[in-house]
Amino acid sequence: MKTLADIDALTGLYNRNAFYRLCQETLEQCRLDSNVSVVIVDIGELKQVNYQYDHASGDKVVIEVAKLVEDNFRGADVCARLTGQTFAIICPDSNFVDNPKLLKRLYEGIESLSVTHNNEVVEFAVSIGATTKQVVDNVDPIADIETMISAAKMMVVEAQSNQLQLSTNYS
Repeated sequence: MKTLADIDALTGLYNRNAFYRLCQETLEQCRLDSNVSVVIVDIGELKQVNYQYDHASGDKVVIEVAKLVEDNFRGADVCARLTGQTFAIICPDSNFVDNPKLLKRLYEGIESLSVTHNNEVVEFAVSIGATTKQVVDNVDPIADIETMISAAKMMVVEAQSNQLQLSTNYS
């Protein structure tokens, strides 16, 4: 259940602190040898959107992307806004490396968004990175989630540098 202290005021998604707490709970509840994935969605050049149009336009972009993020994942998945332009999702019992259809659908949905400012379309880009790993015993959940977030962020950087829409890895 979401409480006010757990929620990002702009998007209604979980905030960073709640995300880490819920990730720990999620990892502790996962079956051994099951897969768990972390997805990072990064809105590129959000500062440029704020500068070129205005902060209200940047906020509209963040809100619309957040809606699509939340709508595309299951109730068991935890969606959060980690930073101003970055969203994170932990997905138990999932493997987006072997089956990236949901991530492609999310990307296509975001790509088709039409946010306007003074009747002008606000242009922005997103990159999506994901990592999947097998749950093992005797692992510190916080250290494990940090490692997974770092790996997913590396996939975002790879996607951005290679001009891809998404990038995944399995560890």
